[in-house]
Amino acid sequence: MLSNVTRLELGYNLLSGSIPPSIGNLTGLVFMDLSNNQFVGSIRKELGNLVSLRDLRMFANQLSGPLHPEFGNLTDMIYLSLINNSLVAPWPPDVCRGRQLEYFNVAMNMFNGSIPASLRRCKSLQLIEASDNQLTGDISQSFGVYPNLTWVDLSSNRLYGQLSPDWAASTNMVWFDAASNMITGGIPHELSKLTSLARLSLHSNHLSGSIPSEICNLTNLYELSLQGNGLSGRIPSEIGKLGNLQYFDISGNRISGSIPESLGNCIKLVSLKINSNSLTGKFPHEIGKLTSLQTMLDCSSNDLSGALTQNLGNLAMLKVLNISHNQFSGGIPSSFKSMLSLTTLDVSTTI
Repeated sequence: MLSNVTRLELGYNLLSGSIPPSIGNLTGLVFMDLSNNQFVGSIRKELGNLVSLRDLRMFANQLSGPLHPEFGNLTDMIYLSLINNSLVAPWPPDVCRGRQLEYFNVAMNMFNGSIPASLRRCKSLQLIEASDNQLTGDISQSFGVYPNLTWVDLSSNRLYGQLSPDWAASTNMVWFDAASNMITGGIPHELSKLTSLARLSLHSNHLSGSIPSEICNLTNLYELSLQGNGLSGRIPSEIGKLGNLQYFDISGNRISGSIPESLGNCIKLVSLKINSNSLTGKFPHEIGKLTSLQTMLDCSSNDLSGALTQNLGNLAMLKVLNISHNQFSGGIPSSFKSMLSLTTLDVSTTI
């Protein structure tokens, strides 16, 4: 009998059409993979009959419509991936009623509405991937405390409110992305407790206040993206502690003061963007120590002054250098002839 089937693996084929209602007869299913096909239509309410289902993968199809309330019957669910479809409407309120859900990936859909309370209480979660939807609600109230969480991506939604210090309870987190929302307030210094964090991306929000110096204790960071906010204050002098940092972008803020010499200790930087701020003072010689810079060094649209350091010539792998719209004096350093990888040099309205 098909009701005794426990695994259905049909992923990565060219299957098309709609999912038949008879799928609900496979009541013994524990694992179902329909991903990477061409299925259309809705996810059938009959799916709610599969109460033993623990792993459901339906990503990369053309599924549309809402998730039916019957979806909340799947209380044994541990792994759920619906990424890259066209699903709409709010999530069912009982999406994590069983409180066993560990992997929750619904990115790249059109889900809207707020985060259901059942997900907020789901302490078993290890991954929340909900980027590129139309989710709303107060981010400070929508999520709970997740001691096992390692990955959260809420980017490109319509979330507002302030970041909660409660995220610091997820001490094993390696990825935190809440970019491109409407988040206000400051960056909680409690995030410095996430000592395993490799990526912190909060760009394109409405954040204010200064960059907490405690963030520089996150020595495993390889990406820090804070651009396009209303951050002020100075670049923390402790920035040099981020020895694994490869991508640093604070462009489009209101950051003032000088560029700290300690930035030269971030020797793994590949891209450095500090443009469109209110930085002053000289360009530190220590920037010449950043010999791994490759894609970009952009300090344009600030109020930097003085002569350009000859040490910039050490950046032999750099492709794009933009120092335009500053107050530099003197000429182009002769060492620039050593920058053999340079494809773009913009010094307009600066020297």
